[in-house]
Amino acid sequence: MKTLLLLFGLSFLIFGFVSDRSIRNVYTTYIEDNSRLYIEGSSNVNTFECNSKDKCAPISVGISLNASGDTVRFSNAMLQLHTMNLDCSNSKMNSDLQDALKAEQYPVIKIDLLGVMLNDGSRFDDIENDWKTVKALATFTITNVTKRVVMDVRVRKLENGKYRFMAQKQVKMTDYNVQPPEVLFGMIKVNNAISINMDVTARLVKEQ
Repeated sequence: MKTLLLLFGLSFLIFGFVSDRSIRNVYTTYIEDNSRLYIEGSSNVNTFECNSKDKCAPISVGISLNASGDTVRFSNAMLQLHTMNLDCSNSKMNSDLQDALKAEQYPVIKIDLLGVMLNDGSRFDDIENDWKTVKALATFTITNVTKRVVMDVRVRKLENGKYRFMAQKQVKMTDYNVQPPEVLFGMIKVNNAISINMDVTARLVKEQ
């Protein structure tokens, strides 16, 4: 119930307060090569980490800042993880994860960032060298299921129009029609909860 209220409240703030008075610009967003998108999980015998080997092409992202400067709405701010390019440093684990995620039928995990909000009374203009934690509204699409999620994102402004974003969100595979893998005739069972992680450095260039 608390999660539903948080989702509703953040949706209202982002899509209600970012109105016609907001300032909208479009930026070409370049994802730095040192950025990481990865999945962490565990089984009854160990933990694992699966890293995305994808290289992100530039994205044209719409950014709307509300009048008070504390809420941002995004359009087309989507990151994608191609499931066939997830590397768990173990070929058997790679294969099992791809099968569980139905990689041939649904080749992409999508993370669509809808908006973010500062909740400490500051403005996005104030973000400089120090880390800020923002509430973010996003959708995760895994297999054929899309769900809205709220997550904490740490953001820091770097030099030359660059920003670094760090976030972790735990989800249950079964919420997305994914059956946790089992190997060796069920002797090793992957736990239902996994974490989707991002450590992304992006350079924003304003389009004319």
